[in-house]
Amino acid sequence: MALPRKSKARERFEVADGKKSNAAQIEPDLKAPPNPEFVIVDHDISPSQARNLERATGAQVLDRTGVIVDDFPSSCA
Repeated sequence: MALPRKSKARERFEVADGKKSNAAQIEPDLKAPPNPEFVIVDHDISPSQARNLERATGAQVLDRTGVIVDDFPSSCA
């Protein structure tokens, strides 16, 4: 899976903070819990909000409508 692109603000913050901005040099934390596969939001969200949440979490984001469409794809046609 590709690493999510960092925002320019995040890169400037990390450089100013003295951290390395190269994500390839970061070693994974084996004790950390696994990343979620889905984020489900109990409200309607815009496509840009879903995209921003996907970038931030690395998971697929579904709102109310998305859950219904994913669960019942054949009955909607």
